[in-house]
Amino acid sequence: MNLENTSNEFFAQITEEVRVMVDKLGAVKVLKQVDVLERELAGLKRDILHSLVVKAQPKKLKISLFGSVCGGDVTDGIIEEAKGNLFRNL
Repeated sequence: MNLENTSNEFFAQITEEVRVMVDKLGAVKVLKQVDVLERELAGLKRDILHSLVVKAQPKKLKISLFGSVCGGDVTDGIIEEAKGNLFRNL
């Protein structure tokens, strides 16, 4: 009888220790998931603040090159010089 009570107490103690270990593993998983969510939230906050501070300005479509060259009209010499600079390595 005494041996039976001792073995029951032993198994009860082991069962409790296993339950505590499983609880700890569950807590570790939960904490890791919370960490992931915190990092994701911080990234979202950063993106929102960035979008509020830096407002995207639409790029203007340049239809004509008129006025792009300072100092007057574009002459044939300027065009030939630009072609030479552009295609010099070919």
